[in-house]
Amino acid sequence: MADGTAAAAGTHGGERAVEALRFAEQFAVWTLRVWAAGHRGSEEAWSLLRDGFARAEAGPDGMAALADFMALVVLGRQRPLDVRCVHCPMTSPDEEAMLAALASAQARRPDLAFFALRGCLVPAAARLAVPHAERYAAALGEAGMALPGEAASRRARAEAAMRSSALH
Repeated sequence: MADGTAAAAGTHGGERAVEALRFAEQFAVWTLRVWAAGHRGSEEAWSLLRDGFARAEAGPDGMAALADFMALVVLGRQRPLDVRCVHCPMTSPDEEAMLAALASAQARRPDLAFFALRGCLVPAAARLAVPHAERYAAALGEAGMALPGEAASRRARAEAAMRSSALH
């Protein structure tokens, strides 16, 4: 992870350069990726997460909230999700959706967090995941990691509007 206060970077198909993300976003992406590596069987992932949360002063409550959130993401996915390895230089559209959900949750907009998650999860799982996204986002906020919420809120509102106006 880079040190993280870079300005907005260009996107490509919903992807952004990880090094261009703010530190809070970099940390969130790193935690999603390390959790996914642990879920896939990496023995070192859980100790990396414990150390990362301790260093970020987000503590065991933040790690538990991440675990609960990601468990619902895995169980409620509507298709295979693209959560990349920790060394991948670009975010995936699914990681971007989870970042948008966390930013919306941190901004106390559970409605927008739900719509951000709807791109990856079935509706019931998205509904169930929102409180865990709120807990995780709160832990990040308490550790001084504010996620850039307004951009995420605009993106989630736009995506929700596009979904609601689809012709059937």
